[in-house]
Amino acid sequence: VVEVNPTQSKVDGDQLQFYGTVLKKKKYGKVKKEKIVGFYQLKNEKEQIFWKKNQNFIELTAKGSLEQPENNRNFAQFNYRKFLKRETIHWVLKINKFEKVEKKKIAIWQIPKIVDLLRRKLLLHIESYPIDKVGEFTGALLFGNSNQLEETTRLNFSKLGLIHLLSIS
Repeated sequence: VVEVNPTQSKVDGDQLQFYGTVLKKKKYGKVKKEKIVGFYQLKNEKEQIFWKKNQNFIELTAKGSLEQPENNRNFAQFNYRKFLKRETIHWVLKINKFEKVEKKKIAIWQIPKIVDLLRRKLLLHIESYPIDKVGEFTGALLFGNSNQLEETTRLNFSKLGLIHLLSIS
């Protein structure tokens, strides 16, 4: 069973990527949690819309394979395994099929999760602006969500020495 935070899932074309928490039941009612990164090839437009517009924590059960993240293929290049290790993530879940996908209810005292839900709702609202650039810049500056920025915009920010504004936010 994996819990997926809506602010930590991303749809890129027909691929879903998310950071989630595997929930393992232990003795005496305790729950052991382990962070994981998941990948899933979306089957249709309906699934794509669901994950793009999702504003809820999701609890899912899936069939797939657990794999260790790849090391860098080229000497002195980006090392995905080390990057994930710094985030305390040791496994990549490659999903073939979802068995269960349910919206999870969040209790009022789970304040960090409520803040995440509010952040997600605001980001989706900002993205719905008819003028693309307004939503992109607002999301990037207020919430540090630079995923929506075009690559050329990011490069221009970097050339102008303004990329730190996005980092700070």
